[in-house]
Amino acid sequence: LGRHVKLANLPGGAPFENGVLGFHRAHYPALHKLFDELGVDYSTSQPGTALFEDGRYFPARTQQMFSPGLLLRLAASPAYVLDLRAMQKDYVPAVRKIIRHQGADTALNEVLTGSQRVQTFLRLFFGLAFSTPWDETPELPVSLLAPYMRAMKHPDWSFVRGGVYGWIETLLARSR
Repeated sequence: LGRHVKLANLPGGAPFENGVLGFHRAHYPALHKLFDELGVDYSTSQPGTALFEDGRYFPARTQQMFSPGLLLRLAASPAYVLDLRAMQKDYVPAVRKIIRHQGADTALNEVLTGSQRVQTFLRLFFGLAFSTPWDETPELPVSLLAPYMRAMKHPDWSFVRGGVYGWIETLLARSR
């Protein structure tokens, strides 16, 4: 994954965490400006997410369901279709509850709803998105998660071509 979980060392030996896989333009304007100044090669797209369980693919977004491979699997397994529809039925209200949450800082486990599959998916998703160990995901603050989920709806996420570590290599090369 482009060494995104391995720390680099800046000149002088200072450890540096190079970030996540995707960067939303609205939340990282300075980082995008730095990418542009460094000439970092990145693309813009809308990220996709899915859960793989028991050899089956459960996409979070309905439009991801229409890939040729998934359509063949759907045609071959009516039970899979029912499970997929049940997950999507639970997923939308669970995400809406997070997105619309306001008020006191609340932990994820206090607002997480839906089937066990949806809860597992969201915990895995937030764990990856915020570099949080599985056991600590229930305590993630919804005030952090809600803006992130709102931003997921917009296609202006940037991904560094060749892996996220590419921009760190560019930065380190310029500092030498």
